[in-house]
Amino acid sequence: MANRTPGWPLLTLTAALLCAGTLCAAQAQTQGTPLPAPAAPTSAVPATATDLCAQTPTFVDTTVNGEGRGGTLAFLAGGEVWVSPGVLRPSEAGYVAQTVTCEAGDFVRLKSSLSVNFDAGELTLDIRPELALLPGGVLDLGTDASQAAPDGPVLPVFSVGVRGDLRRSLLVLDTLPGSVVTHTAALRLDYQNARVQTYAQVSEGGLLRPGLDAGSPEAGAQRFGAEAAALYDLSPVLSVGAVAYADYAAPPVTVPDGSAASAVWGLSPDRVSGLTFVAGSTRAYRLPQLVVPLPLDADVSIVVNGSSLRRVRVAAGNLTLRNIPLASPSGTVEVSILDATGIRTQRYGYTSADVVVAARALAAQGQVGVQARTLRGTSGLMPAAALTGVYGLNERWSVAGEVLASAEQQRVQASVRYTDPAFNTGFSVRYDSRLRAPVVLTGDATYTRAEWRVGVNAAVVPTDLGASLLRGQVSMLRPRFVTTLGLQAAPGAGEYGVSLNGTGRLSDRLSLGGEGSLRTDGTGTLGWRLGVSLNWTPWEKVSVLAGAFTASTVGSGPQTVLATQVSYQPSPAHTFSSLITTQTGQTPAASLRYDYNRNVLASVSAATTGDFSVAGAATAAWVAGRAYLTQDQFGHGVLVRTGVPGLPLVINGQSVVADARGDALLMLSVAARTVNLTPDFERIPFTVSVVEDNREVALAPHGIVTVDWTSNFIQNMWVRLLRPDGTPVRYGRIDLPGGPTTDDEGWSLVPRQATPVTVQVQPDEDGGLPCRATLRAGQETSRCEPLP
Repeated sequence: MANRTPGWPLLTLTAALLCAGTLCAAQAQTQGTPLPAPAAPTSAVPATATDLCAQTPTFVDTTVNGEGRGGTLAFLAGGEVWVSPGVLRPSEAGYVAQTVTCEAGDFVRLKSSLSVNFDAGELTLDIRPELALLPGGVLDLGTDASQAAPDGPVLPVFSVGVRGDLRRSLLVLDTLPGSVVTHTAALRLDYQNARVQTYAQVSEGGLLRPGLDAGSPEAGAQRFGAEAAALYDLSPVLSVGAVAYADYAAPPVTVPDGSAASAVWGLSPDRVSGLTFVAGSTRAYRLPQLVVPLPLDADVSIVVNGSSLRRVRVAAGNLTLRNIPLASPSGTVEVSILDATGIRTQRYGYTSADVVVAARALAAQGQVGVQARTLRGTSGLMPAAALTGVYGLNERWSVAGEVLASAEQQRVQASVRYTDPAFNTGFSVRYDSRLRAPVVLTGDATYTRAEWRVGVNAAVVPTDLGASLLRGQVSMLRPRFVTTLGLQAAPGAGEYGVSLNGTGRLSDRLSLGGEGSLRTDGTGTLGWRLGVSLNWTPWEKVSVLAGAFTASTVGSGPQTVLATQVSYQPSPAHTFSSLITTQTGQTPAASLRYDYNRNVLASVSAATTGDFSVAGAATAAWVAGRAYLTQDQFGHGVLVRTGVPGLPLVINGQSVVADARGDALLMLSVAARTVNLTPDFERIPFTVSVVEDNREVALAPHGIVTVDWTSNFIQNMWVRLLRPDGTPVRYGRIDLPGGPTTDDEGWSLVPRQATPVTVQVQPDEDGGLPCRATLRAGQETSRCEPLP
C-alpha cells in the first residue's frame, strides 16, 4: 500500500557502477579467494575416484546461494570442488557434474562454471548462485481475477479520514530571502456497500512567508477545495454516477485601484462536474513478460499497484511472469520474495511503452457536465465533456483515444500501438486548441533482444519543426548490472545532450552506481554533471544511502553536493533516519526524521537549517457496528477475524496488528481486486499455532469483505503439572487434542482453555501412575491428583 504521508524531499542520487582497482580488490579480500578454474572443462576427476577418496577431506562451513547450509566435508584440489550432496537442495541438481562414493560418504563435483570462494583462514566455502543452472519456472497470470466472487460476506462501511502536513523550508532565492511555511489539510467522509460508493471531501492548502505584510504578493496564498461523488455499479463492467468539484482561491493580491481581489466558491475550471461512467474491463492492459531472479526456492507474492495477484511456491532460478494483468498503462509491479535468507521486495516500474492491451478488451470512462470559465472577461459555467478509452484489436494491435470539449478548449488525441515480444511501437496525433502550435505528432519504438534494449521517441510539431524533440537510448540489462546510454536533441533550440549511467549489485547488500552527462544549449555553453552513489545494507534493519555529484554552473565554478542517509527500522511500524549534506559554498546541514506506519501514519523531521515538518493521516471506519482505526485509504477493504488480540499479520505486504477483539481491518486502493493474508511469522507469539500459512481473498468492488480466520489460529498456554508431593509429572501425555506431553520439569504447551477443563495424564516414565488435573487459563501450575 502506498504511504500517503508526505515524505522527506527525495535525495537525487543518480549513479554509475565504478568497480575497478582498489574497490574490487578490497571486495575480494573480504569475501575470500576464488578457486582457480581448471585449464579446460572436463568431466573426469583429477586422477581416479580411488585417488580422490584417499585424500583427506576438509571440514568447511558452507554457504550456497546466500543460504548457510552448515558444516560439511569437501575436497578442494586442482580447481575442482567436491562436497557432500546433502548441502545442495533438489532444485540445485544442475550444479552437479559428477558423483563418487568414498568411505566417508558420497561426494559430488561442482560444475566449473560456478563461482566458488574458499577462505582457507576461516574454512568457509561460498557457492554463488548460477541462475542458468537452476530450474526456475514460468507463471502465466493471464486470468482476469477481477471477476472472481468475493470470499465471505460483504459489509457496508462508513469512514471518516483526516490528513495534514505542516512544513518550514529555507528559501535560497536572493529576491525572496527567509523561509516559507506550507500547510495542507483534508477531511473526507466515505460510505460504500457492495454496489454503491459515495464520498465528500474538503481540503485546504497554502503557504506563508513570515515577516512580510499580509497584502504583499510574496506573503503567500491559500486555496480551498471541495468534491463529492456517488457511483453505482449497474453490472461488473458498467458503473454510472455523478461528480462535482469546487474551488475557492484566496490570493493575497490587490487590483489596480488598490482594493483587495475577490475570491468566491465556484465549480472547478480544471475538471468536469456532472454525470460520469466507467465501462469495460478493469484489467484491460497486461505486461507481456517479467523475469525475476530467484537464487533459492521461495514463496513469491505478486502485487500490482496495491492489488495482489498471486502467491506461489517456486523453484530457484529465473521465474518468468507472463501476461500480468494491469488496471493502468503505467505503475509498479512489486514481487515479494520469502526464502531461507529472509523476505525482500523487488519493484519494477512500467510505462505505456512496456504494456499491451488485452485482445478484445475495452476500457472507457467519461464525464459530461459543466466547467467554470477561465478566459479574461468571462464568468459563469460552460458545457464540457471528457472521454478516454482503449481497445485491444487483437494480441498485437490496440487503439486509444481521448476527447475534451468545452467552449474554451478542444483537445483530441488518437493513438495506435503494436507490440510483440521483441518490438513495441506506437504513434499518436494530438490536437489542443489552446496551444500556439495545436498539432503535435509523437511516436516511440522499443526493440529488445536478449540483454539489450534500444528505444527512440520523437515529438514533432508540423507547423514549427524547430520545436521538435528527439530522444534515444541504448540499455544493457543484466541480472546484477544495468547501464544506459542516452541521447537527446532539440535542433530548433540548438540543445543537445548525451548521458551515460549505470547501477550494479556487487552483493545482495551492496549496490554501486554512477552517472555522467554533457549538455549544450542554444548559446553554445557546455554543461556537464558527474555523480556516484552507494546503497548498502550492513545489517538487516539498517540501510545506508550515500552519494556525491558535481556539476558545472553558469558564471561560477563547479558545484559539488555530498549526502549520506542512514535509516534504522527496528520494526515495520517504526523508522528512524538521519541525513547529512554538504554543498559548495554552504554550511553542512543535518536532519533527523521519524516515521510511524501502522493504523495511523505520522512523521516528524527537523534540520539544523531550521527546516521542520510534521505530517499525519488516519481514518476511523465503522463496520457492523464496530469502530476501527485504519490507514488513509478510501477504496474497499478486508476485515480479518483472527480471535487472537494483538496478532501480527501481513496483508498485501502491509504489516497489520489485530485489535483487542482479534480483528484486523485494512482499507485498500480502488485498483485492488484480491489480497493475500499471511501471519507475520517473524513476530507471531510462540504460544500461537498456525494451521494455514496464507490465503488469497477476492474483494468486492465496494464494501468490506469479512474473512473468518479464527479456526486458523490456535492459542496455547504454558502449564506445569505437579504431583501432590511437589515433584513434576515427567513425560506425561495429556488427554487433549494433539496429544501434548510434559517435559522433564513437568511443563507443557497446551491449547488455551476458555473455561476450566479436567484432563487425564498418563506418564511415560517407568512406574509412573496416571493422574487427573484441572487446567485453567491464567494458572500456570496445576496439581495432578492420582486416580481413585
